[in-house]
Amino acid sequence: MRVSIWIGRLLRPKPRALVAAAETPGMDRINFFSDAVFAIAITLLSLDLALPPGTVESNLAHKLNTMWPEYGAFGFTFLLIGLRWLTHLIQFRYIRRYDYTLLGLNLGLLFVVAFLPFASRVLADHPNSRPASVLYAGSMAVAGLISTLLWWHACRGGLLVDDPELDSYARGNLLLRWVTLPILFGIAIILVLLVPNPWVARAVALATPVVQIGIAVSARLAGHPI
Repeated sequence: MRVSIWIGRLLRPKPRALVAAAETPGMDRINFFSDAVFAIAITLLSLDLALPPGTVESNLAHKLNTMWPEYGAFGFTFLLIGLRWLTHLIQFRYIRRYDYTLLGLNLGLLFVVAFLPFASRVLADHPNSRPASVLYAGSMAVAGLISTLLWWHACRGGLLVDDPELDSYARGNLLLRWVTLPILFGIAIILVLLVPNPWVARAVALATPVVQIGIAVSARLAGHPI
């Protein structure tokens, strides 16, 4: 809890930043466009699920059993894209103004999100490949980093709504929750390059949503509905 409060103090608006009293016209277009990109990215994930060539009724069970890398890449990527969308939803629940920096960060985030189905496809085709693992983990880390920077800029730039529940603890807890992804996936990249067993890096990556949920639960237990 003290960590969230300390981080929240760092996120106080700059002295000249104004608190967003009302929503800036055009916020709905940012939200609609962002939701569309997230939806298309998740749809493209499902399109990558296809039966292997030569599949017939007699070998269907065997062919389906060989597709576990595709299932894993689809399920985990769906979860992480869903968490990115949830992060975006929470952020823009409080963001009421925008500037060119915020627009640029949001477009950068959507660019990476649109790229994730490709990274997932490469990993599914080459599950034990180091380059494929680095490409996937790197894409996730960049998405998490941009999302974290977007929240940092919104807090420091005075782009947030004046909401009593968005105190120093809440802002810090949200930032701590979201910075977890680039940190853990960055560690996973290092482990991929240094440790022969790929499951060590995978374990760190798989722990990401668990850690994020744990930080969110700690906020709930502290009485913050975020």
